[in-house]
Amino acid sequence: MRARFLISTLALACLIAACDDSTTVPDPDPVEGLSQWSEWRDLPPPFSAYSVWAQNSNSVFLVGAAGTAARWNGTRWSRVPVAFVRDLWSVSGVAGGPVVAVGNGGLTLRFDGFQFQRTQAVTVENLHSVWIASPDTMLAVGENGALLLGDGATWSLQTPPTQRSLFSIWGTSMRDVFAVGPSGIIVHFDGVDWTEQSSGVTEALASVSGAASDDVFAVGTLGTILHYDGSSWSPMTSPTRDVLQCVLASAGDPIAVGANGTVLQLQSGAWSQVEMGATNWLYGVSRSHGETWVVGSHAILLHDGATWTSNTPGAVPVLRGVCTDPAGDVVVVGDDGYIARGRENQWSVDAGVDARDLHCVFRTRSGELFAGGVQRLLRFDGETWVVESEAVVTWHGFGESPTELYVAGSGGELRRRSGSSWAPVVKPDFNEGLNAVACLSSNEGYAVGDGSVALRHDGVGWNPLTSPGAVNIYDVIDNPGEGPNRRAFAVGASGSLFVINTSRVSALESPTSANLYALARDTNGDILAFGGGSALLRYHDQTWTLEESPTLLPVYDAWLEGDELFAVGGGVGGAIVLRFGPP
Repeated sequence: MRARFLISTLALACLIAACDDSTTVPDPDPVEGLSQWSEWRDLPPPFSAYSVWAQNSNSVFLVGAAGTAARWNGTRWSRVPVAFVRDLWSVSGVAGGPVVAVGNGGLTLRFDGFQFQRTQAVTVENLHSVWIASPDTMLAVGENGALLLGDGATWSLQTPPTQRSLFSIWGTSMRDVFAVGPSGIIVHFDGVDWTEQSSGVTEALASVSGAASDDVFAVGTLGTILHYDGSSWSPMTSPTRDVLQCVLASAGDPIAVGANGTVLQLQSGAWSQVEMGATNWLYGVSRSHGETWVVGSHAILLHDGATWTSNTPGAVPVLRGVCTDPAGDVVVVGDDGYIARGRENQWSVDAGVDARDLHCVFRTRSGELFAGGVQRLLRFDGETWVVESEAVVTWHGFGESPTELYVAGSGGELRRRSGSSWAPVVKPDFNEGLNAVACLSSNEGYAVGDGSVALRHDGVGWNPLTSPGAVNIYDVIDNPGEGPNRRAFAVGASGSLFVINTSRVSALESPTSANLYALARDTNGDILAFGGGSALLRYHDQTWTLEESPTLLPVYDAWLEGDELFAVGGGVGGAIVLRFGPP
């Protein structure tokens, strides 16, 4: 992850400014050694957040890369609309007053209760930090000494206190304001004039914050920490050489955060490092009512006064697909182009292609990874995801025979991968979407889709099967062990259950009316059907029965790997990853 400090041959510059209870897993009666369900809700958010402001436990704002903005309501994060795809470096607010954010290109924004709306533009300089003195008085600073004065709705450009960039601003009042920047620069405003103060260092200073006019801190590169006692700045012993991106000195013991998951806390006059077990770059910190929020690159952390936890309910988009990679890590994909891999407490975000929704992911027998979604078929080349198709198709599911890989999509599209390209297969011409493929051999496979469409592959082409009704069928799974009359099972809308033989699709009685989206075998060889409305069905001894689901959120895909079964989904309560396996 890049630092927000960039080094040139001339100068050191900086681009920085300073769950829902209904989704809780039922508490099982664990039996030592027996497989059981567990729930992973610690996936990293898809964005990098550069600043956070906490008003109270039920209202927290963050902003970040590419116009990212989100709000915490005490239960979950929700994205806040921003009309501009520009990096937002700082957000701040005042209780009962405005919430404002600033960013690249002189962008100034104000929250109107629903979205961040742009306010009057008075500069094109990148703005790095905003500080609020009162509900109608605030200052913002940025590159080339840019200094703005405003009330959150209107701004005016002020005489620059320096020609160098300023990265952070903070004060006790409009008669006592500090700003910091590269090469150890610190400027101070006394209500009349700006004057430069001697910092005694040449390191870039990224952030400034204090508890009083004679208790102010500044942090920056090489772990630099400075303290101001009301008359002069002096260095403090730092336990790190990592870049420190932000310091907060109000509402509790001072805290500083920075590169490689660095979190420092000042207690009894000495700075010590808090072991977080994470390596994310951390950029912003805020406190309110005993809670400390830290944000960074794919990271949202919360300290509730006792422990640190990852806090991402709602921040991660709905997950649509799951598989494992050759190393055994779980790979998940979802809306907004989200791709992540890892295991509980060890997740990382893959660099996606764009923000188009992804609906499926698959690992082939040879270990290759593929993903599909809105106008995208992707392949992982070992380092990055590369686009293999941009056809105007929404791809829903993969299936593999011993010799070929297939993918099914909207508009009746069914393609196989030949060499390094995807080619249409021989099949009837129809427009209903295809949602899933299952292959029993090179000469037998089944594809299902909307309107009860079902096809059978005979080794030469794909031919239609007789099917009942016109219900959407979402998934299909092979079932070769029970003879010619039960070659496969399929599930669909409104609890639909189907059995497939070599000539037709037949409806079965279902114990649920909830939509069923995914089929998979569990670690015992039984077939499970997952869906919405906490629907979970099991096929055992030729009978489908309803059993207790480990979640109330919809489940859209599942994948069996060895003695572990993984399932993914999500909804209003956020994304979810379920694991069924040994404790």
